[in-house]
Amino acid sequence: MTSIVNMTKRFFSNYMQSTLIITKTFVDYNRLERSLAYCFFNQIQYSDLKNLDEKHTQKLWNQNLNLGKIIKIQAVGKEDFETEISTFYKKYNQPVLIFLGDLSNYSLALQESLLKFLEEPPQNLNLIIYSRETNNILPTILSRCTKINLTNEFILQNLDLELLELVKKKLPPVQDFAKKIISEYPENIIIPNLKEVERNELDFWLWQIEYYLVKYYLSRPNSVIGTKILKITEVKNFNHKNLQKKFALNWLRII
Repeated sequence: MTSIVNMTKRFFSNYMQSTLIITKTFVDYNRLERSLAYCFFNQIQYSDLKNLDEKHTQKLWNQNLNLGKIIKIQAVGKEDFETEISTFYKKYNQPVLIFLGDLSNYSLALQESLLKFLEEPPQNLNLIIYSRETNNILPTILSRCTKINLTNEFILQNLDLELLELVKKKLPPVQDFAKKIISEYPENIIIPNLKEVERNELDFWLWQIEYYLVKYYLSRPNSVIGTKILKITEVKNFNHKNLQKKFALNWLRII
């Protein structure tokens, strides 16, 4: 998988560069877009994302948005989407960025419409799409995109703050819960009440727990912690597959 540090040269192609950003969890997409646009128009390395001044990125975003160099499209119905996309089949004398948002929200029909767009790319048009994972994306779309994994450090600095506040109110503190999983006494784990917890909130919470477990494992590698990380991954997969949240989370009891 291409690292975000090495994507700059591909990003400045004269032809449309279709880039899929793998966010792994829910991030502040507006801030990410501003950061990507700043790097794109200033031709600087994406390794500097974390060092960008928010005022500068916002100013550049507004300037290029007003000049038509940045375009944002929200996923809508297939017919409306195809009508809007058709307006971009024209000659561009300078690079233009199009942000299409989270591909996880695209239906199969919308993905098929997007695929047609990828197969006939207008010159100088650069397409950015997001997804937390690639399992639900058409293989033909994946094959036409440069896939970029955001670093965990950047993700943690740019988590979806609104979702973060909701999760804090509904679920145990992430680091405290991760420490309990790491401990030798998993029977101390209390499964939280999930009645008021949305599936995306649970997914967001589990991703953070997994991050801290992996971080601990890298500092003190051992098979016990490695097994617990695999179990957390299983719990996340249960949640993704729309199985009962309670059933998914109960797997934590046997960690």
